[in-house]
Amino acid sequence: MPAKSKKKSGQYHLRRDDVPEDAGKLQEAMNLHCRLLMGLIGAASLPESPSEEDIKAFEERFDDASKINSILRESTSSPESLRKAEASIRELRKKVAIEPRSSKTAKNITSIPENHLCIIFTTIYAFGLKGWRPDFFGTPTSLYNGALETIALWIAHLEVHMGHLGNAQLLKMLYHNFIWSHMKDLVLKELRKPGSVAGSIEVNKAYKRHLELSERRTEHLWDDGYNSRIQHLTEEPECNSDDEANPDGPGFLVFPKPARSTQIFKPEPRVPHPQPRESNISRQLPAKCPLDWFHPGYFNRLSVRLRAKYIYAPIALPSAEDILEGQFDWKSMPEVEFMAKYGNKVKKLYILPTAKEIEALNDEGEGEEEGGDQGEGGSGMNL
Repeated sequence: MPAKSKKKSGQYHLRRDDVPEDAGKLQEAMNLHCRLLMGLIGAASLPESPSEEDIKAFEERFDDASKINSILRESTSSPESLRKAEASIRELRKKVAIEPRSSKTAKNITSIPENHLCIIFTTIYAFGLKGWRPDFFGTPTSLYNGALETIALWIAHLEVHMGHLGNAQLLKMLYHNFIWSHMKDLVLKELRKPGSVAGSIEVNKAYKRHLELSERRTEHLWDDGYNSRIQHLTEEPECNSDDEANPDGPGFLVFPKPARSTQIFKPEPRVPHPQPRESNISRQLPAKCPLDWFHPGYFNRLSVRLRAKYIYAPIALPSAEDILEGQFDWKSMPEVEFMAKYGNKVKKLYILPTAKEIEALNDEGEGEEEGGDQGEGGSGMNL
């Protein structure tokens, strides 16, 4: 597997460390504010793009910032903009009503008073806009996009639901991060591969579900007195197989996970997936699992670079032939004693890199960097 190059962040992207610890709620409020402006309720919703005609008409009417600021200061609503605002609020309420109860965005929008929503939409329509629609193919500083930013931040300062706004520079950074890093990336991703945004969200939901499964299984092992080595067999979501709803009946269809040893779990009352394919999660390998989480045949076919990551991984279980019915002395046995009695026998099944192979890897990797942002898909290694 080739070494990873360091992931480059965009100009407007904020890493977690870039946001002050006490600004988390402000960031959530700004993200909600931007979604509200664009009318995006569902997690996979994407903004409409403005037409070239709309952009041109706007820029001809508002050819300098003073005209924009003048309308914002006047804060008056024409009967037409008020009528459009009321229609937009009704449409927004419909979208919220059909969202799942678990939707955080829908729940937060429900708590926003009607008069605050009216301020948002009447301000947008006061500029003759059909909707608040950033031009993601223009620059953030274009006359059109700059005006939308001014409108968004002006409304944000007026709105009670934004809470404590902090300093103007931070607010602007949070706005840029959401619109010009997060949303723009999603728009471009969807254009390159239609359906990919919704697909990614489903993967994230599956990952969260398997994180909860890992926690339940690990807690069960802890409650039954198994030591930490054995608990590591289930701790990461990547330790567990993925599944999907069974379209032909109750329960789930389990995707194959050929990397995992068949000794770890007895067959569960779930139906094997009829298609010989792996899901995104089932392809991933846990990063900190015991060595014997792997099926020896699978592990020994991995590259030297991947096998090297598990040189210091512990052995969790005795071999199948050493696990006798009703005999669980290994369950809480100290590691030195366990390795002498059971573990070393199991470890011999795995071909670990030699010192020379490790040295060659180190020489090859000098000067190369790994890192960057962790994606939403988890910590596992995707093959």
